[in-house]
This record gives sequence, C-alpha cells and structure tokens, in this order.
Amino acid sequence: MWGIKPLSKLWGINMKSEMNLNKRGIYSVGDLANYSWKYLKRDFGIVGVDWHLHANGIDESFIRDKHIAHRPSIAKSQILLRDYTLTELYVILIEHVDEVTYRIRLNKQLARTISFSIGTKDGKIYRKQFTIKAGTNNSNKIIQLIWSQLNKVADPHSSYRTINVSLTNFLPDSVMQISLFDTDKDLKEEKLNHTIDQLKQRYGSSSVLRATSLTDASTFKYRSTLIAGHMI
Repeated sequence: MWGIKPLSKLWGINMKSEMNLNKRGIYSVGDLANYSWKYLKRDFGIVGVDWHLHANGIDESFIRDKHIAHRPSIAKSQILLRDYTLTELYVILIEHVDEVTYRIRLNKQLARTISFSIGTKDGKIYRKQFTIKAGTNNSNKIIQLIWSQLNKVADPHSSYRTINVSLTNFLPDSVMQISLFDTDKDLKEEKLNHTIDQLKQRYGSSSVLRATSLTDASTFKYRSTLIAGHMI
C-alpha cells in the first residue's frame, strides 16, 4: 500500500487534506506511514493520528463493538445532471430540506445546527452553517434561512452542479414548547407537516408533492425512479 498515491485514495482523506499533506512533503501512503505522528497530531488533530495508523495498517477497533455515532447527522446531497442557475437551485433546495426534515420528524427530533453547501461546475464551493438554539423541524423555516444565507454568499451568475443539506445537533421534539412569539402560521404549518408525514408514511414519499416539484428544475420524480442510484 505504501506506493499508493494520490493520498485521497486512502479512506478518510479528501482533496483538501491531501493538498495540506502535500505541502509537508507527504505524497504517498508510505510517506504518511513514515511521517511522525506527533507532527500529524499537532497539525491535524486526532484525525492525523488515525491517518498515520491506517497508513501503517493498524486498526485498534474491535469488530464486535457496536459503532456509536458521536455526532449523528441526517443529510441529503446530489450531483446535478445539468447546469443549474441559482434561482433554479431553489427548487432542489426545497426538495432536499423536505426530505431531511421529514426524516427527523419521524425520529421525533429537532435540529439545532443546519449546514449546507452548493458547488459550481468549475468546482467552487459555497458553504455555510448556522445554529437555531431552540431547534426546529419546520421545513419552511429551514428553507427560508438557508435561502437567505445562500443569496448572501453565492454568485448569482454561476452555474451549479452540486448541493448538500445536513442537519445535526439534535434534540428530542418533546422539549419543544409553544412560545409567545409563535404565530398562527407556525402552528398551522406544524399541523400541516404532521398531516403530510402521515400521508407519506401511508401512501409513499411521492404521494404528496409541492407544486415546485412539477417544474423542469425538479429532480424529485427522476430520483423516485431510482434504487440505490440505478434506474428501475
């Protein structure tokens, strides 16, 4: 394995990490295996030590041990089949947020941290993360917040090919309390989401669609014909 390069072929190392390792003269798995773990830990934290161990073929975990996700997340990402304008990307954003919020509502959770990113066809990434202290599983609220942030950071003239939405830092929805600032609209949306979730559970995820999913920009209908990324 020591002759393997680029380093991004090694599990757990992405392109950005590879570039940072290259700056230190580490280009192959062998270079990584022979580099001092102390400096890797200093520069990359505990993940640097993991890279060093993996490069040397060392794995101290027990297969029989149950894996525990310390920071679980629910995410949806997609590589788009054509170039999208920022305006068209709004349709995909709605569909992605609807999917991840549906899943956390089924798990009876609220998300406090929302992360998202979009990528241009030239490889430029616009990403942002924000926290809602009280947590939420309201699709429309998350869509509005993400769209507001996107319009601040993204180039409206670029063509886009990737999108990712991720929810993490969960709370049980039992802690949600009615606030004096909650409006009739908020309460109606909560009831509507509950009704839609029941319909989807009973009749399938495509049984209830937004009008935007009937537009040319939508990918929902196409994705509903796939199993594990393949046509059925």
